[in-house]
Amino acid sequence: YQRRVHGGLRSFYGGFFACKRVCNVSYTKFRVLNIVALVDVQFPIMLTPLHREHYMVSSYEPEVFPGLVYRLASPKVVCMMFSSGRIVITGGKSTEDLENASMRCNEIAGGFRLGLPTVRSPE
Repeated sequence: YQRRVHGGLRSFYGGFFACKRVCNVSYTKFRVLNIVALVDVQFPIMLTPLHREHYMVSSYEPEVFPGLVYRLASPKVVCMMFSSGRIVITGGKSTEDLENASMRCNEIAGGFRLGLPTVRSPE
């Protein structure tokens, strides 16, 4: 039993092609472990207020890493949000996971669009 990892594939079927072409092997048990997607929400995101409001599911240390790491529970993926408006989604097992995560991250980031007045909750 051998395990092989193929990275940089553009589609699920590209994995079958890579196994046949590169390794001269045909796999019967083939599965996708991780899919990565890049989303551009077309507006800058205020990461510090987003982290303050979602501190239980996010981590933001700009001295260490310039992006905010946001962990979604459902689907179970990680979204790395950057102030430029780019979001990297990783950990998805299917394209449906990535589509759902993309919509969810877009909704979250939309509330922290740079230039919008911030709404403070009464304390």
